[in-house]
Amino acid sequence: MKAAKQFDSDYQHTLTELHNKVEKALKEKQATSQKLQAQENELKGECDVAQARIDSVLQEKAQLLDYKEKGSVLHKKNIDLLKCTIDDLNRSFSDNAEYIQKNLKVDSR
Repeated sequence: MKAAKQFDSDYQHTLTELHNKVEKALKEKQATSQKLQAQENELKGECDVAQARIDSVLQEKAQLLDYKEKGSVLHKKNIDLLKCTIDDLNRSFSDNAEYIQKNLKVDSR
């Protein structure tokens, strides 16, 4: 009978120890899981920031390529037109200046 009580006591003690170990392991697992979830969330945030930077650079690249293919040609045409306009204005100014000088010489005689 004494042996049975001792066995029962040891058995209860073993069950309590196992229960405590399982509970401790579950708490550690939960803490590890929460830590990993926090790290995952942080990494997702970093990935989102990096993706936003990538998207921004890709958009800028697309704009530069568009300018290279279309805008630069348009600007070149506008620059050429402005140069022609300036040349026309200079010729017109020279012609007017020459005309005025000829008329002043004629009037001053």
